[in-house]
Formats: sequence, C-alpha cells, structure tokens
Amino acid sequence: MNYKRIVLGGLAAGALMIVLDMVGQGALGVGQQWQDALVALGKPMHLTGGLMAMFFINYFLRGLMLVLIYAAIRPRFGAGPTTAVRAALGFWIAMAVFPAIVNLSFGLFPVRTVATMGIEALVEMIFGALLGGWLYKEEAANQSRAVAAS
Repeated sequence: MNYKRIVLGGLAAGALMIVLDMVGQGALGVGQQWQDALVALGKPMHLTGGLMAMFFINYFLRGLMLVLIYAAIRPRFGAGPTTAVRAALGFWIAMAVFPAIVNLSFGLFPVRTVATMGIEALVEMIFGALLGGWLYKEEAANQSRAVAAS
C-alpha cells in the first residue's frame, strides 16, 4: 500500500466531508435537528474552538480510514469508483448504522434526526471515498519496491 497516497487521499476526503457536512447542516436542517434534540436532553451544544477542532480531527480520521479501507480492498475488487463505494458502505455501516441502532434503542434522539444524519453521513462517505480513491495510486509504491529490489 502507498501510505503517502493514503494520507493525501484521506486528508482530501476529510476536507470534502467537512464541506458536505456544513452544507448538510444548513440545507437539510440537520444542525437544528441535532441542537433541538440536545436541548430536549438538557445538554445544549455550545460551539467552542475545542469542539470544532474535534469535529475537524474526526473528519480527517474518517477520511484516512476510508482511503485505508479502499486501499486494502482494492486488490480484491479492483481500482475504481465501485470499490470506493464499497469501502464507503462498509465504513458507513460500522460508523453510522450500528451507532444509530443503539441511539434509537435508548430513545434519546428522534428517529427523523437519526435517519437524516445517517443519510447525510452516507452521502459524505461516498463522495469522500470517491475522491480519496481517485487520489490513491499504488504505482509510486510499486516503483520504489522495484528499484529497491534491483
């Protein structure tokens, strides 16, 4: 695996997912739904610099994981957008669907909020994986191995 390209693709994927999240927060009203749910729990969210930093770190780590998964499954499924979408779907199930089931079972958040956030996360992860997968190339890693072997 070409770890430099995983980092490059992962950071780009994370940045794209941040932008898509910001669009989704406004356009889909997810931000207001989330804030309303937290107020109902007596835990209103106060956006601080530290909290924003954690959101950004979270998205960059998600981007890195998406591209790492893409790179790992690429030998089996081949390079390209279909494999990137497979990586995104697998990661989405682990990072959004399973936690959503738990959140819904506790009854802490409205179904609409959890569903909207889950759909938004799926869109973010698919586009993030497509960008990260497009930037990921193994040629550089293979060429350096060939040079080292000679």
